[in-house]
Amino acid sequence: DTRLDDPNEFLCNSPFRSSFLSGNSILDLAAQAFPRNRVLLTDHYRCAPELIAFCNRSFYKDKLVPLRLPTRAEKLAPSLVDLHLPGGTATGTTNRQEVDAIVTRIEGLVIWNGIEGLVGEHGETRRSIGIISLGGGDQCRLLRTCLLDAIGAKAYQEHHIFIGEPPCFQGIERDIIFLSLVCTPGAVPAQNKIEHLHDTNIALSRARDQLILVRSIGRTHLVHAGDVRRP
Repeated sequence: DTRLDDPNEFLCNSPFRSSFLSGNSILDLAAQAFPRNRVLLTDHYRCAPELIAFCNRSFYKDKLVPLRLPTRAEKLAPSLVDLHLPGGTATGTTNRQEVDAIVTRIEGLVIWNGIEGLVGEHGETRRSIGIISLGGGDQCRLLRTCLLDAIGAKAYQEHHIFIGEPPCFQGIERDIIFLSLVCTPGAVPAQNKIEHLHDTNIALSRARDQLILVRSIGRTHLVHAGDVRRP
């Protein structure tokens, strides 16, 4: 097998080589190849309006038109939940406190009202759940292991639980999304590159009915200019 250490080695003669590098998507390549033939689809049907508002303002210049209105049975209040863990600490690239908080919360969802499975007001369906790590794959693996130990494979499958980093969620949606920032006050790497913008846009637009932010840092810890996590 050939190892691709430097993509520029194989793309040196391509006028679109920058679009093939890390942090870019097939949409970036298409935009570069056809700069005058772009059509922005403005109708948005996935997220409840309050969930897509930040992405709409930050990435689409308020051009999106949110058209999904959750029914009474679908609606989860509040739609946005901020779960701050001021004592969170990192071990390598994992944050066990955030993992434990997410697992505990999902355990509560699974046994809500004494029923195995979170169901709607009329008992129509179990809610699907996704967990996104903004701190790398090690957090995903720890989350998967701890969650399976806590709720078992049956509940894991019944709630269509999916765990991954933002690129893994491209084209995927879930009723409830947990977003783990992972970083702690003593270690807050900058997220101000183009790939971080893409990742943030994906992560914040996957939840249909509820987004739960799980964080160990506060606004004052985001000191790098242009950090996408700064409001």
